[in-house]
Amino acid sequence: MLVVNAHEAATIARAASLPADPMDFCVAAADRHALTAIVTLGADGLVAADAKRRFQLPADPMDFCVAAADRHALTAIVTLGADGLVAADAKRRFQLPAARVEVVDTTAAGDAFVGALAAALDRGDDLADALADGAASGSYACTRAGAQPSIGPRARWTELARELRAAATVESRP
Repeated sequence: MLVVNAHEAATIARAASLPADPMDFCVAAADRHALTAIVTLGADGLVAADAKRRFQLPADPMDFCVAAADRHALTAIVTLGADGLVAADAKRRFQLPAARVEVVDTTAAGDAFVGALAAALDRGDDLADALADGAASGSYACTRAGAQPSIGPRARWTELARELRAAATVESRP
């Protein structure tokens, strides 16, 4: 799965003709040449980080995920900060709550999310489990100051991932 951040997602949205003005979705442009190559090669995953707080989605975040998944045969994920995350692929819709943690610094939370998500998918985990790992890792990162020191080993957030997975809603799509 190719995973991109919110800035990249805006450019991909434009290149893939998603139902949105990407500048409503993004506050700064990314390297358009690199992203054109990504779209040309074919992305199979799209992550928009903390979109509710930082970006204006064209519609309900779940509707955006479903539309992106349907139109472009990919997995779309929108993280919503303290409101958790939503995601959709061709067969299912996912909603996970946010972990309740004492936030010290959000630096690297998105990187921790994407790294743990990618690692879980690489291990062969189901998407729902991978989303919980990503959310738990990102939440753990928020409890520490700085970028590198906040990304902890998996053992530090595994129990939190189990709790988030247990609280997740996964629905089959028609």
